[in-house]
Amino acid sequence: MKVLLVGPLPPPNGGISVHVMQTHRRLTAAGVTCEVLDPSRTRGKFVLAGKLARYASQGWEIQLHTNGHNTKSWLMALICGTIARANGVPASLTLHSGMVPQYVAGSTAGRALARLACSLQQHIVCVSPAIQEAIASLSLDRQVLRQRLEVRSAFTAPETPTVSLDQPLVQWMDNHSPLLSTTLFFRPEYGFPLLVDAIARLRQIYPSIGCVVMGSCEHGGDALERVRQADIEENMLLLGDVEHECCLSVMAGCDLFVRPTLHDGDSISVREALALSVPVVASRTGNRPEVVHLFQPGNVDDLVAQALRVLLSEVGATTERSVCA
Repeated sequence: MKVLLVGPLPPPNGGISVHVMQTHRRLTAAGVTCEVLDPSRTRGKFVLAGKLARYASQGWEIQLHTNGHNTKSWLMALICGTIARANGVPASLTLHSGMVPQYVAGSTAGRALARLACSLQQHIVCVSPAIQEAIASLSLDRQVLRQRLEVRSAFTAPETPTVSLDQPLVQWMDNHSPLLSTTLFFRPEYGFPLLVDAIARLRQIYPSIGCVVMGSCEHGGDALERVRQADIEENMLLLGDVEHECCLSVMAGCDLFVRPTLHDGDSISVREALALSVPVVASRTGNRPEVVHLFQPGNVDDLVAQALRVLLSEVGATTERSVCA
């Protein structure tokens, strides 16, 4: 068996890229011949199609991992499916984004493209029931399509973090209490402005509160300006993109993990935090584990209330302690 994983690899470290990296490691460790083709590092669609065709002609199974919330994503699914079908090899598709239902419910052309791409896949993995329902709605014969659909988390349990953090970062974390962390991209669906507003409010109760933000620095300048305007530069650390092992070490050293997204699939970082015994406050969207403390997406009052509930009960952070810190 030979498997070609088509999808992003770190950097930057994000949900899909981390999953592709971990899947490659897992399959390789199991003795499966496995390689990764990262479309973002391949120049031009014709060059990419040529590489896919060479792998497929040699009997490689093609497994595409993508967000599924834009035309580019579905064109890639169409290309992979077409090349696999032409060469008689299996093709599968894993959809990671919580915005898939919005795309599928959008334009007629978008639905047609997604329907055609899905018809070429032998297996389709959806990371949440909402994505499964959206994909099932593409077919007139929902039962036939459902036979190829599976809901499965993209999560792989992390090992205990062993990476030593840089001393300046350790010092910053030691100087803040309670300590929160999050992983995100500075795109609208990740809810960074909501997080800034929440930290600004929480600082009124916990003057020494800290929040470590890990993720790609794309549009980071706007994010820094928003932090300055909220006057919480001392309380928020925009760490940028970090290695996955470093990210886990930071998460493990925090009191609370926050996921402020407006849309979500099945967040790997949420499940990683829980696996590290770190409580999680996350928006009520996507596929969340039962133990997560949920708030209404976009509602800063609800986010602050849930964070306080965790900090006062599970973490044991008190107003008196934070004022004295």
